[in-house]
Amino acid sequence: MAERFAPFATAPNQFAGAGFGDNIDAQPVWFFTAGGLRPAWLVYVVDDDNVNAFEMVIDDATQVVLAKNNPTWFDDIPRGLVFDHSSPQPNPNPGAPMKAAPPIIDRTEQSFAGDPNASPMGWVSSASTVGNNVIVGYNRLGTQYAMPVTASSANGAFDFPLTLGLGAQPLNFSDASTVNLFYWVNRAHDWYYGLGFDEPAGN
Repeated sequence: MAERFAPFATAPNQFAGAGFGDNIDAQPVWFFTAGGLRPAWLVYVVDDDNVNAFEMVIDDATQVVLAKNNPTWFDDIPRGLVFDHSSPQPNPNPGAPMKAAPPIIDRTEQSFAGDPNASPMGWVSSASTVGNNVIVGYNRLGTQYAMPVTASSANGAFDFPLTLGLGAQPLNFSDASTVNLFYWVNRAHDWYYGLGFDEPAGN
């Protein structure tokens, strides 16, 4: 750690973490692994969104993250504006052929709490479209193994503007698209979990 972050002379267990929301507090610990006790550092990191804080255990020799926990909780349940039907333009009479395109419906605000059995920690584990089930974002360049750009909300309200129809530019509404995909992938996760596709079954 000392090679990447400069310790303060007045606070030897505090490091100046460039790019983070605050300085990094650290303390040496012993961490139990399958291979036995490992000398490590327990660090407290504030994310660059200045909202989420993480407790992390870093191996002293290899700098590998041995454990990570986000103890940040929101006062309100995260939620988002999404299309909760099969399409932004659902058939008003399912099964009947349409002679013209149906109207675009409004999005509705849906909870991101998730099913308590399938997703006991909820769908959102940070201030963005990142959770235990899925990480959703966009990668416009298609760079292999690149971390996608997720949609962020400091207060847990993923309510982003969206304009559809002729003349609309989809690239201007990446956050709204990201939130909609995040909602549906998590719904699929919880639904399949309820059918028996749980961790022992390979979920």
